[in-house]
Amino acid sequence: MNIRYDIELFRVISSFGIVWLHSKMNFGGEIAYSGLIYFVVVSSYLSFSSVREKYIANRAKRLLIPFFSWYVIYAVIRIIKGENIFPENYTIYSIILASPSVHLWYLPFVFLFSVSIYHAKKKINARQLGLYKGC
Repeated sequence: MNIRYDIELFRVISSFGIVWLHSKMNFGGEIAYSGLIYFVVVSSYLSFSSVREKYIANRAKRLLIPFFSWYVIYAVIRIIKGENIFPENYTIYSIILASPSVHLWYLPFVFLFSVSIYHAKKKINARQLGLYKGC
């Protein structure tokens, strides 16, 4: 597999944007937030570059196991602090996707997005999905 250094550079810059966003700087929050969006989209897109036999199982292992592990850890921390496990303004979707910490939302999101595109890729022409390498 060839390493695309241009994409890796953008992923590193995106990572700094995510750290910048969480540092609560008084400027540039909108730009920093775009780093998160870029990182999630590019990481998901790159996962389609090769089709593996156990694609869904591998994605679940890489994304959902850490998600549920941190889900439990954050729940225990909130219980120890005497707080509700979930903030009062959470909906059922927030409870499922965001967990006790909203910072984990991207893990199940990327999993669901990846699995959806994986199934769509089987039924739709790769060129229509924008996954065609010949362009």
